[in-house]
Amino acid sequence: MGTTDRSYFSFEQLARGALGEFSDLGDYVWKSPSLIKTQEQIELKKLDDYFPNNPDLRDLRWRGESQKLYRVFPYLLATSNLFYDVLIV
Repeated sequence: MGTTDRSYFSFEQLARGALGEFSDLGDYVWKSPSLIKTQEQIELKKLDDYFPNNPDLRDLRWRGESQKLYRVFPYLLATSNLFYDVLIV
């Protein structure tokens, strides 16, 4: 195997690896919002389970959980997506 063959083989491996990483990244970006939706359903059920007769405590808990679900988690998902994009480029 000559130098040219080895260089081509390395480039082919790199291209396959990059294609796999971009595919994984796309899948993650596509599915990330559903992770939050699923967690939202779980947290809403917890409200019913934990505070069936106490609307004030339900409200208090939901304020904290909704802050995470609608602000913190999307922000962290977006910044991790950006970091990963920059990392693989």
